[in-house]
Amino acid sequence: MSLAPGLRNPSLKAVTPGLPGGVTGWISICPWRNSPGTKGTKTPKDAAENRTRKILVAGDPFRGYTKPIAAGFHTFGVQSTVLEWEARKKSPHEMIRENLSRKYRRNRYNLAGIANASALERAIVALAPDYVLAMNGATLTDKTREVFDRVGTKSIFWAYDSPIHFPWIAEAAAGFDLIYTYEPEDLAPLSKFGAPRFLPVAHDPSIYFPTDRVTSDTVDLCFVGSLRSYVPQRWRLLRLIADEFKERAIEVWTDRGRWYSPCTFRTAVLSRRMKNLQLRLGAVDHHKINELYNRSRICLNVHNPQSRKAANPRNFEILGSGGFLLTDRSLDDIHGLERGRDYVLYTSENDLLDKIHHFLEHDEERLRIAKSGHSAAKEWHTYACRARTILDDSAKLAKT
Repeated sequence: MSLAPGLRNPSLKAVTPGLPGGVTGWISICPWRNSPGTKGTKTPKDAAENRTRKILVAGDPFRGYTKPIAAGFHTFGVQSTVLEWEARKKSPHEMIRENLSRKYRRNRYNLAGIANASALERAIVALAPDYVLAMNGATLTDKTREVFDRVGTKSIFWAYDSPIHFPWIAEAAAGFDLIYTYEPEDLAPLSKFGAPRFLPVAHDPSIYFPTDRVTSDTVDLCFVGSLRSYVPQRWRLLRLIADEFKERAIEVWTDRGRWYSPCTFRTAVLSRRMKNLQLRLGAVDHHKINELYNRSRICLNVHNPQSRKAANPRNFEILGSGGFLLTDRSLDDIHGLERGRDYVLYTSENDLLDKIHHFLEHDEERLRIAKSGHSAAKEWHTYACRARTILDDSAKLAKT
């Protein structure tokens, strides 16, 4: 990956002396990457029209969305730069207070937002981008808006967390030219700040793709996700599955959790009580997750209750990898996806167990659905597809 002047490693915090005033944070120039599986998203005309355009994609490095999205814009010839907010280490005392106090968490968010706005202002002045895409927004101060106007940069907001649960995210949308949300039910609370549009998340086909690799460590069912207290249904369902399918190989990849978290106790119980369940703790590379999906017969997805109707990225990542998706959330309202053809929905605990039994015994049907789901995700649900939507909407905005 080529870097902005003054940076040798994108994983290192730095002040880039090559940019006026320096930009605190992680900043890098994404490489040109024509991602595979983006049917209908790139033509020579697209690249020629956009070659002189520049976009700055800013966001939290924790989610890992910024670089794949920036690479999606590169598919159309847009010069893409990534600015990741500086991650500040928290003491155990601060983390406990954030878990217990919503007011404390909000104050911490506001302080971080102001620091992020300052970094964003310096980056805009240095790079003069045509667009800024802020993932989950950024606190736009009067000075930030003045910088946007002076440079002539269009501002774009894309929320991947719910403003109903995190009101400060909705407030961060104020002042942006374009507003997107991955949650259909958040269109109403965001409407007071503009005209929000629904834009689901997607997958990066350079990371999630069928490997066509035969392995001896095939898994009957896998799950990737947190087992923390705010998603109790995941813990309950995994216990049910492990008890029901004692002779089947099950793998669960989850975060390690803090020493004070109930998640730590739950993972310990899972690993001790359920001998057929292999538990992997800690951060996992996305390429490794793709390998897991490829060697799993069934890939289970259980949504966080924070999202009421939104489809989380795991849906598209499983489909992109060519895995068989068994999920608790209907995706029929998302373009190109159809229940029973591209994925399978379960509606209750008994329904989940019945469908696991059925699809473990019917390989041909399971493989047909997985293949169809992969084709749909490859055509309609890559980050290049989302970049195309944003570019089209931005072009319409420029004409008004």
